Amino acid sequence: MRKCRFVYSKTGKARYLSHLDTMEVFRRAFSRAEIALRYSEGFNPHPVISIVLPCPLGHESYCEVLDVTLADDFGFGGLCERLNNALPSGFRVHSAALPIRKPGDLQYLDLKLELFYDGRVPNLALLDFAGAAWERMDNGWSLTLTSLPVRLNPTQLAESFGADFWRVTRLRIRDTNGEEYR
Repeated sequence: MRKCRFVYSKTGKARYLSHLDTMEVFRRAFSRAEIALRYSEGFNPHPVISIVLPCPLGHESYCEVLDVTLADDFGFGGLCERLNNALPSGFRVHSAALPIRKPGDLQYLDLKLELFYDGRVPNLALLDFAGAAWERMDNGWSLTLTSLPVRLNPTQLAESFGADFWRVTRLRIRDTNGEEYR
């Protein structure tokens, strides 16, 4: 048995799948790819799969973390390709590796928040948000934030800027020491 940490993206129509539905998608993808998972013990066994800090319903993400326990000692070569061939559109696995840190070590989030305004100008006083890097886009603003607490709610942040529509792209997740979370 070997623990494995996957980094994947969830985009397009897949963003409308709930956390439990996403776990079911991965369970079926592992089955189709013929990658054996370890199952829990007990009366109703289920695969040992965990999504670390799942993205809220309706939001795209390019840096989601999935932990699984494999039943066999697989090499990581070709594992992502086999899984990507079995996943539906909107899901893509980018990397697979041994987990170095526990999920509880996850502390900081660096993200890019794209804010769109329907033909109006945002309150420019908000552009002085501490630690933010702003960039003008065709129909809105791009906001890059670093060292945010992981439990920050992006919905509340976007609403505080008065955006009509917004999108989050996670750039990097860091641990308590400021190192990239793996």
